Amino acid sequence: MPAMRAVETDRLDVFVGRERAGLLLRNREGSEFRYRDDYPRDAIRGVAFAIPPTRRSVITRGINLHPFFAGLLPEGLRLSVLVRQVKTSIDDLFSLLAAIGSDCIGDISVVPEGEVLEDRTELVDLSRPEDLDFGALLQESLDPEATTLDLSIPGVQEKLSAAMISLPVRAKSGTTSYILKLDPHDRPKLVANEGFFMRMARDCGLKAAEVRLVADGRGKEGLLVSRFDRRRAGDAGAIERCHQEDGCQILDRYPADKYRIAAQEIMAGIDAQASAPIVEKLRFLELYAFSYLIGNGDLHARNVSLRRSPASGLIELAPAYDLLSTQAYRGLDQRMAMKLGLKDDEFRARDFIDFGRRNGLAEPAVRKMLARLVARSEPFPDRLVEIGLPAADRDRVARALVERRERLRP
Repeated sequence: MPAMRAVETDRLDVFVGRERAGLLLRNREGSEFRYRDDYPRDAIRGVAFAIPPTRRSVITRGINLHPFFAGLLPEGLRLSVLVRQVKTSIDDLFSLLAAIGSDCIGDISVVPEGEVLEDRTELVDLSRPEDLDFGALLQESLDPEATTLDLSIPGVQEKLSAAMISLPVRAKSGTTSYILKLDPHDRPKLVANEGFFMRMARDCGLKAAEVRLVADGRGKEGLLVSRFDRRRAGDAGAIERCHQEDGCQILDRYPADKYRIAAQEIMAGIDAQASAPIVEKLRFLELYAFSYLIGNGDLHARNVSLRRSPASGLIELAPAYDLLSTQAYRGLDQRMAMKLGLKDDEFRARDFIDFGRRNGLAEPAVRKMLARLVARSEPFPDRLVEIGLPAADRDRVARALVERRERLRP
């Protein structure tokens, strides 16, 4: 695979899955996306919720990408590396997308007009992580001249300085896709932190991505996250892409707005797009309550997504992801990144009940959800030692967890 480079083109083919759906054009005023004439207006799958097939053309002025396409780009450190690789400016979104667009999150891909769509995801023998060197992978991921880096996975945890490095990998068999997360040098135990609370989420009844802690030959930890925007399709084991949009994309907002979007706006997006809005709004409220419970101060709009279910074709809340406790790190703002009503801290059960009621959720359903979180979270303060945090940090997380559990008791 060639190194990332600026693509000298103003015309990009846009694929939905493996189907060529439209054309993205750069012009002097910004950009335009237009569906192909032969792409059916009644197609179930469009490029984006905000750009359905019935909307045949979308013109963006001033910024050279529509918010949905801007949301396909990485963030933080990964974006900085991409800018250096492509040798362009950070506001040249079109060129950046042209460089990494063939294997984005979800089922949307872009390539220069007329080119063949090919996956760039690297194959790694994940059956023997002890034979790998995560440190070398990390260094390669930060090298602007790297030849095997896929930069299309967004960075996460901006309140942690966009510190965690996420590398898309596939098992050597080629039938399973993962994101491999690695600790930055200044935030030890970040992947162990996320691994612990992701498993806790599943134990508390949330639908959450499957994760597994692994270690390389030098004992360096990594977190393998099963990609829920990819699945094995059919007996041949081909990888199928699943449509997914984060909160910013759903609301037709640019990624820079992710900390300015409130929970009420996410509820409105779910109402507008989900196949069963009441069910999915309760799941979102559960995700928010769990994040508050564990002290996850970085639940922002890009950490909530809707996905088209690969099994049913229905639009539903994607499995929870990027869950960890920011309480473990001193100096971070511990208030919630996304406001619930007018508040971002000091929540009680009544806040969730009232917010749910204003959004059409029955009080008994919200009470039952909170009671389940409270009951199932009981063992976890004593299990925090599994993360390996220093005692003072571990005790701070435990105190917050116990205190917030009591505040959420319905």
